[in-house]
Amino acid sequence: MKRFKRIMLFGMIAALSCIVIACKTSEQEIIWPEQEEIQSKQESGQLGQELAQPEAEGHMADALDGQILEQSFEIELDGFGKVVFAPFEPVSYPSENPDYGTTMFGDVRFMLLSASDGEKVYEFPGETEDNILEGFNQFIQVLSVAFRDYNDDGRMDILLLLEYEDASGQTFRKARAYTQDEGETEFRIDRSLSEYLGDYTESMDRILEGISGYWKKVVDPFGETSVWDMERFAKRVRKQILEGDYESLAKECTYPIWIDGESFEDEEALLASGLLQNLPQSFVDVIREETCEDIFHNWRGYMLGNGEVWFEELLNMDLDHMDFSSKGIKIIGFNFILTSYDSMLVPEETSESLTEEEKLLNERMEYYRKSAYYPEIIDYWENVREVRDVSNRIIPLYESDIRYLSKEDLAFDPPVVIHLAKNEIYARHGYIFKDQDLYNYFMGCIWYTPTTDPKDFSDEVFNEFEKENLKLLDELDTL
Repeated sequence: MKRFKRIMLFGMIAALSCIVIACKTSEQEIIWPEQEEIQSKQESGQLGQELAQPEAEGHMADALDGQILEQSFEIELDGFGKVVFAPFEPVSYPSENPDYGTTMFGDVRFMLLSASDGEKVYEFPGETEDNILEGFNQFIQVLSVAFRDYNDDGRMDILLLLEYEDASGQTFRKARAYTQDEGETEFRIDRSLSEYLGDYTESMDRILEGISGYWKKVVDPFGETSVWDMERFAKRVRKQILEGDYESLAKECTYPIWIDGESFEDEEALLASGLLQNLPQSFVDVIREETCEDIFHNWRGYMLGNGEVWFEELLNMDLDHMDFSSKGIKIIGFNFILTSYDSMLVPEETSESLTEEEKLLNERMEYYRKSAYYPEIIDYWENVREVRDVSNRIIPLYESDIRYLSKEDLAFDPPVVIHLAKNEIYARHGYIFKDQDLYNYFMGCIWYTPTTDPKDFSDEVFNEFEKENLKLLDELDTL
């Protein structure tokens, strides 16, 4: 396995404070630039003496097995204090599967070592559980590392730019971001951000630009709230629910607030109802499984669980004074407290008592839940159409086969409803969807019977209503 190139650079990179990432610059911010940048600065004389690579001292001269000594250095990290951040050579293993060649290639490892005796203090998680690379890819080198508080939570995070080689000998780059959750010492990979940064791997500067883009990607352009603010709010709400801190939970809400279609005017009315004090176990169990990462969001706001909790940033909407300042993040609604997920199933008192339709509803429910459209469409049926039983799986969204739809009919429908309404016209005629989410959604609707493969499907089956409605829906569909 190739050794890392010597690319370490110490010192403060003051220019980073000029990059727009909407987060505070830490005093310990350090960047290892790309090898090409170091060579260029050395040749031009721009690399100052104070930024030259320091020599290993004391215990650092005695490397642990596999440690890249020349790239090990001291850093202060939250929860660990002063430690040595150290990269280690990958560990590979003989392959147990001939289809994958003779070797399973390991990935680079990163550890924290004691600053006093050099012993291992902590090992960072890899991208896979066993830290084995997929396929025939091989790790080549660490191109750059940055330490900075990218999510503005007051804790130092770690950004990595890594280089790999595939089976054909072509090199490619990957970004990896490590962060710590509030109250936790261990680091985790911020997978959502790492995946997003895959389009910004030309350099560490580009990765930092990418973070700025990620910060904005799901945030109201007029607001002041970042992706990470949303995640922290979600984690706080989750903790309040799991600990039964209903008084704090009530303070997180905006009023009036809707719970399963019932309105509560203020905090006092909500607490007096006893709903928060007696949350269904099914509600709590779903929230317990919520990671609060890469949170689902749509036109209505941000969602926890399967739609149990909805929240968003509230803004002042004073057009006269052009005041769009933030009023903070608030819970705007709850679901499945007065009604539950089980209400979408037909009660199975005895299997003999169920009709064929009721049995089919229960059998197909899992398809419905597996669809990526499930959270949005349930929210739409319950909070827009106020349908909170199995009816939403018995009848289509629109009677597009017996009447003409107008833009006015669809004016307030979110994009997902438009998209499903369009495909609903095909579904009526048994079209077998290759898109798994569309297939799962319609399989959850008992009126749908998949009969016709796309290659055998003909538009001639559509009547005049469907043809005209399909033109309109196709024009409006943005998904």
